[in-house]
Amino acid sequence: MVSSVSFSIDTDTIRAKSVMVQKTLVCGVCGSQHLRNFLHTLSDMRRDLCCVILCVAIATTLAGCSRNPGNTSYSVNGREQVTIKGKTFSLEMASDSDSRDEGLMGRTEIPAGMGMLFVFPESGMQYFWMGHCLTDMDIIFLDARGHVTATHAMKAQSPQRSDESDDAYRRRMGTYSSGLPAMFAIELPPGSLEELKVRVDDRIDLDTTRLKAMAR
Repeated sequence: MVSSVSFSIDTDTIRAKSVMVQKTLVCGVCGSQHLRNFLHTLSDMRRDLCCVILCVAIATTLAGCSRNPGNTSYSVNGREQVTIKGKTFSLEMASDSDSRDEGLMGRTEIPAGMGMLFVFPESGMQYFWMGHCLTDMDIIFLDARGHVTATHAMKAQSPQRSDESDDAYRRRMGTYSSGLPAMFAIELPPGSLEELKVRVDDRIDLDTTRLKAMAR
């Protein structure tokens, strides 16, 4: 939510004091009383000006503190803060080939409110599998504009056996498809899809321009 602050400037007062200064200068500051009035007027004008400058500084600072207009995603300490159906998740980033390949492998759980956001360099058909994943998880595929193309409740499978080849293990895992070309995928704790009622064609408000620029 954008923070704001309002203030008013008493221009009539400042204008009147400016006229007083001009009159004092015209008449030549010819006595001690005139001099005291002149200095007092300058002091008041300086105080009013300082108040105006302070108000402007406060307004600028508060506006700069607002990082998230509406529900658009934003980054905090390297994690993307994404709101899905009113609930905000703090997502690890997988925006290069190494982090995308590793995903959430080896994790024994995905804490509530956490997950991972995958960003691909180009929109295309995406396929995920559950190799070496130790916990169930839900996945949401999204197109370049943040529209949901597919969702899946992915189930953890038994570990690779010592006598099982990599190819046989991979075939046993199966794949989960984006259904349509996708540029993003979000992995969440199991049960999230049912809780949030996420459906195909729903839109998740991602900062797509910034995220696309991160993809490698």
